[in-house]
Amino acid sequence: MNFIETIKVVNGNAINLEYHHKRIIRAIGHDIDFKIDIKEPDLLTGKVKYRFLYNSKGIIDVSYIRYNMRNISSLQLVQSNEIDYHQKYENRDCLNKLLKLKKNCDDILIVKNGMVTDSSYCNVVFSNKNGLFTPSNCLLEGTQRASLIDKGSIIEKAISINDIVNYDSLILINAMIDIEDNLRIPRSNIIR
Repeated sequence: MNFIETIKVVNGNAINLEYHHKRIIRAIGHDIDFKIDIKEPDLLTGKVKYRFLYNSKGIIDVSYIRYNMRNISSLQLVQSNEIDYHQKYENRDCLNKLLKLKKNCDDILIVKNGMVTDSSYCNVVFSNKNGLFTPSNCLLEGTQRASLIDKGSIIEKAISINDIVNYDSLILINAMIDIEDNLRIPRSNIIR
């Protein structure tokens, strides 16, 4: 089984490496030695997406490109009680199947057994006057999510589909998108 790891590199510095190492160990039972080696001089500044494919034997493939954040302004709620994406698998068929249900929205918000989980590429953070909350029922424990929980910037909480009305907006985060990037979706743009 193959896995993917995506690391944000800003001005040549890798972000949240300790969390990526922890996720690799959870996936294959041991760490792997990898070196972030960007050869193109024009990619040594700004934000770069460093991605590698690996399995228990080691790294299979490496790529890196300048990162441009997608514009996501609406989410379609989709239900799947069978979905399992607790590791960052190369095979995303279960997510791609759900993505086909997004209708006119930019992405999906996955609900499992009545509980909000993640979007197709991001963990989610709900916002209201009481603070920032991430679903404790996430599908994938993302590196950015783990870092923000450890810093106390966001709080884990069970969030049901019916709880969405208690929040003003939802913020998307992943290894490449930090909370400060403010990829925010108003509650009115979360479509049932």
